[in-house]
Amino acid sequence: MSAADGVVATSSSAPLLRVAGLSVTYRGRRGVHQAVRGVSLDVARGEVVALVGESGSGKTTIGRTILGLLPASAERYGAVELDGADLLRLPDRRRRRVLGARIATIPQDPLAALNPVQRIGPQVAEVLAIHGLASGDAARARALEALRLAGLDDAEARYRQYPHELSGGQRQRVLIAIAIVAGPELIVADEPTSALDVTVQRRILDHLEHLVRETGTSLLLITHDLGVAGDRADRVVVLSDGEVVEQGATGAVLERPEQPYTRALLEATPDRRPPATPPPSAGSSDSPALEVRGLGRTFHVTGRPPVTAADDVSFTIPRGGALGLVGESGSGKTTTARIVLGLLRPDAGEVLVDGRVQDSPAEIRRARRFVQPVFQDPYSSLSPHQSIASSIAEPLRALGGGNRAERRARVAELLDRVHLPASVGRRRPTELSGGQLQRVAIARALAIHPRLVVCDEPVSSLDVSVQARVLDVLAELREQDGLALLFISHDLAVVRAVCEDVAIMRAGRIVEQGRTLDVFASPASPYTAELLAAIPGRRTAAAVA
Repeated sequence: MSAADGVVATSSSAPLLRVAGLSVTYRGRRGVHQAVRGVSLDVARGEVVALVGESGSGKTTIGRTILGLLPASAERYGAVELDGADLLRLPDRRRRRVLGARIATIPQDPLAALNPVQRIGPQVAEVLAIHGLASGDAARARALEALRLAGLDDAEARYRQYPHELSGGQRQRVLIAIAIVAGPELIVADEPTSALDVTVQRRILDHLEHLVRETGTSLLLITHDLGVAGDRADRVVVLSDGEVVEQGATGAVLERPEQPYTRALLEATPDRRPPATPPPSAGSSDSPALEVRGLGRTFHVTGRPPVTAADDVSFTIPRGGALGLVGESGSGKTTTARIVLGLLRPDAGEVLVDGRVQDSPAEIRRARRFVQPVFQDPYSSLSPHQSIASSIAEPLRALGGGNRAERRARVAELLDRVHLPASVGRRRPTELSGGQLQRVAIARALAIHPRLVVCDEPVSSLDVSVQARVLDVLAELREQDGLALLFISHDLAVVRAVCEDVAIMRAGRIVEQGRTLDVFASPASPYTAELLAAIPGRRTAAAVA
């Protein structure tokens, strides 16, 4: 890039990116919040640096500052230098010529980042047109090459498709293509695979790593997954409350952390938790909490081939037991859960709750006293217009759970059970964190004393420390109340910590099931072995061993 663009290449020994004394403050109706406090870090050419920390630690604000995406209400201090030129002090026009061409981003949510009414190809080629790098047939050719480099098969077909016609992993690869099409020197990737299954996540990260190493591109990887950071980064920067608490080579930081906060983060990861064991009361009754026999369900969509989401699915959960249902997106896990919850009727097979077949509306309604759900996204499962106390009391009102005073007392008891103060009951969902909301969802599920809770990806979007608190609550409830769990997840490390039994699903069928430790130690199915090999953090563990 020329001097007229405001950024001049300097000696290759200097860092490509230098963040020095960066502080960012947000001003709003609720006052002033300092999100970043005096952060300094470097990213060398061709280096992968991971920013790790809990939600609210400042990771995303740092990324948005580098990308020039802070809102107008934000105040910035310090320096963000690319090749020695401070991006925060460049005139807007010159900064825009740098962003997208020399610095690119891979955001977390492709559905939010991609235009739903524009085909994929033009969205990739748009970067080239905006920066005057190519147009017409030349831009189309470069966009197709970027789609191929990002690992998309049949790039010509993908070029003509819309975002909704692609899978989550394919859409994420489109975002990678958009990021690399202009040949940037630095990519800022903010949780680029956190919503993906472990096998898709591994393929995406493998491909991104290959691109970075082959082209010499630098990567700033923002993640709350310490396993991903350990596997992929050359250096790690640990953030807490907007400040750097520790940074250094990945092996040194993650295997020999100096700071208590870093050690606490590492101890909270699910692979460091002891494996689940059933409570003493598990299996004490002749009648299991849940029995699923030969479930089948096929979906028919006009103009498309039928999709079999459940095919002869069978398993049993004893009273107080916990079964992990594991598989990639589209494997049939959530369809099975919806049938168990009575939200979907099967085409074949039957569900028995507390020994009774769910074959009529009356039986399904009765079963709701015994089976309750906890969904993945508490923001969408709790009404934003109701107080937390009102949401928790909803099952009591719907299923006859006492008078108003008794319901109020039960809500207070439930908040205490999930380690939330009574004052939370007066607040609205928008005033709570993700971890707090998920504990509220658990409290609501427990309101009518169920015997089984169906948890559909309940911790997949949470930081490791928040995740650990939610898992602790579930373990306590199993121990104290003999609660049974159907725990649906794509995270095998979490399943090992929560469930003593596991069933592996693929394309609507259970391909393997048994005791979790036995299945994980000696998988009989190649698919199970593939899932286990994709668990983040195994590279670091192997290197240390």
